[in-house]
Amino acid sequence: MIAVILILCSSCSDNTQPSNTTGNASPSPTNTQSEPTREAVTDSGALTAEEARELLQTWLDAHPFPLGGDIDDTYDDSLVFEGVEYHTFYLGVVRFGLFDVYVHKETGELFSTGDGEEFSMLPLDIWYEQYGVYEEGEYEEPVFDRTLYYTGITREQLLRYPDDHYYSNVYLTQYTVHEVVESGLYHAYRGDSFNTETLILIDDRGSTGANAIKGDMVTVYGTFIGNETVTWTTTRNGQQTMENVQTPHISVDKLIFNNMNPDVAEFANALVSYLNAHQASDFREHKYLYESTVELGLKFSESGTPSSKFGYRLPDFSAWTELSPDGYTIYEIKYSDPNGITQSMTFNEGQFYKITCSIEYVSGSFPKINIVIENIESY
Repeated sequence: MIAVILILCSSCSDNTQPSNTTGNASPSPTNTQSEPTREAVTDSGALTAEEARELLQTWLDAHPFPLGGDIDDTYDDSLVFEGVEYHTFYLGVVRFGLFDVYVHKETGELFSTGDGEEFSMLPLDIWYEQYGVYEEGEYEEPVFDRTLYYTGITREQLLRYPDDHYYSNVYLTQYTVHEVVESGLYHAYRGDSFNTETLILIDDRGSTGANAIKGDMVTVYGTFIGNETVTWTTTRNGQQTMENVQTPHISVDKLIFNNMNPDVAEFANALVSYLNAHQASDFREHKYLYESTVELGLKFSESGTPSSKFGYRLPDFSAWTELSPDGYTIYEIKYSDPNGITQSMTFNEGQFYKITCSIEYVSGSFPKINIVIENIESY
């Protein structure tokens, strides 16, 4: 049976060249005890690296993944496991991750790794049945999970430590498109004016959605696939200068146009997932209810009457103005009817409350939303 060893991206060496993929596979484990070691393949009678690559490509052609997969053609290595030598390649599966792939040097068998604490092997055909097989028309695009992208990885970290972040998910917000390189490929900067020190390359060529145009403000949920050197021409005092700029290349999984009115239901979901991902001790789990309405679970830090507890006196709400779920800054927290909602309530220190809110978009040059409190009740 044909087989491959796929291991997690964290096992990839520092000279990884990326494909557009994210995540980890979850095949079942088999039981073995030995740890693999990397050694040079010396047996001249064994498969060459090119022959092994061709076997793997033949298998991949016959076993397509719904969103695509490919073999990195810039890397090959070798590994010894339980006395057997394997050629090593990198296999990228879109949305699932970058994996090490091992081809048996003598037999050409392909294996994936098992999902146990100890290194183990699973025939790739078995792994594929669990992980990659979809009948025609059966595959459905998974619900987009924003929380997978709240990694906290910054542009500076991508430039400084690229080998640590290949194929990492990133969330980069409030960038302005400066140049359309081609349809779906954009240079963008962050800040009030164009600055090459904040430049990123946004690659949305795989999308069937709207194209960005110069001046659009966007938020990117995507995958870091390496740094590109961009030659930029600038004009100062009538003189043109050429500048080489290292620019993080981000493959887009979701692109938000912040200069447009958001789908409020989608944004309400985004707000809940964002706040739950940035949970603090003053919060309970927040919930999406319907349309633009959400339920927030908060606790008051002081005792008092409603008249002293409006607006930003709600715990940690003031800090929320620094948050930007989907790239929209939380501009104001207000009551829909301050004289009617909580007139008879007394807020107790340390008590949690269910706060029902709706979301409203604030038009203007900078993307903003308001949180409008509709009702408050204690747990």
